[in-house]
Order: sequence, then C-alpha cells, then structure tokens
Amino acid sequence: MKTSLFHATIVSIAIAGLTSVASAADINLPGTLVSTAYNTGTSGYNQMVGVGSVLKNKYGVNLRVIPGKNDVSRLSPLKTGVAQFSATGSDSIYAQEGVYVFGTDKWGPQPIRLLLHNLADGCAASLVTAKDANIKTVADLKGRKVAWIRGTASLNQAMLAYLSYADMTWDDVEKVEIGGYGAPSMR
Repeated sequence: MKTSLFHATIVSIAIAGLTSVASAADINLPGTLVSTAYNTGTSGYNQMVGVGSVLKNKYGVNLRVIPGKNDVSRLSPLKTGVAQFSATGSDSIYAQEGVYVFGTDKWGPQPIRLLLHNLADGCAASLVTAKDANIKTVADLKGRKVAWIRGTASLNQAMLAYLSYADMTWDDVEKVEIGGYGAPSMR
C-alpha cells in the first residue's frame, strides 16, 4: 500500500508545491498534461487517473495517462518530450545515471528530476511463487524458472539482489524472458 501510494503522490506533490506559492487563480497550467504510468489495470495507472481527476476538477486541466508495461516504455515518452511526468520507480534513477538497460548511446544519462522518492520500512520488492512450487527460501530458486522482464532493469536488479542474498546469480536459475505486465505465464 505504501508503494502504491507513492505513485499517486508524485504528481500531487508537484501540484501541492505549485499551490503553496500561488493561489489557484494564479496557476497557469497547459490545458493538457501527459504522464506515463504502469499498464492499465494496475494500481499505479489507476492512481494517476485519480490525480487526473483532481487536476480536472481543481484546475480544469486534462491529464492524459500513457500506460507502459516496462521501464523503457514508461520513460520513452518522457525522453522524447511527449510526457512531462512519469509515475515510475527505480527505473528513473537508472535512466538518470545511464546504467543497465539505459546504459546505451541511445539512452545515456537522462536529465530526469526526482520529485519524490519513497523510503520503505522494509523491502520495496517482493517475490511471489506458486504455493505448490515448494519454495520456502531464496536458495530454493536454484535451477528453477525465474522471470527476466525485458526492458525492466528495476525488477531484474531487485531479483539479482534476492539471488545474491542466497549466494546465487542469474547463472544459477533458468532465466525466462517475458515482456512485462500482462505477459503470458511461464508455466
């Protein structure tokens, strides 16, 4: 819930910052703002739709939300100037630093500005396995199928951190490439 709230808060904080220095009548926003978010049906997408409702009701501004199923698809509209905001996660840090999937000549370091960063009380990522897989610890993943999401360094790096905790690497599991949110099952 804390992580989900983070995504909706990004644009809200920016708007709150604007309203703290000016009255609603003094704010001059364009008629339409564009933001990217996680894919349709996700809490991140729905939260951005909620932010759009606030923008429309309070300022008469439309928020167009472009869904993306992975880090690259969420940040590409930001890079090209189509979107002004992106409700996203650690992938924005990777793009800013020009590392992992963003460490290419095409991407390189991006001039991304972080408006809000969530510091979780615990781990910001979770592992989910089928109940009948009999996986009780991270070490039980050895030799098992593990998703590698194309264009999503943030989740792949989080998985590498889990594997490292069990003294493993991607070489110790069967890496299965998938396309992102809504991709077919690995079974």
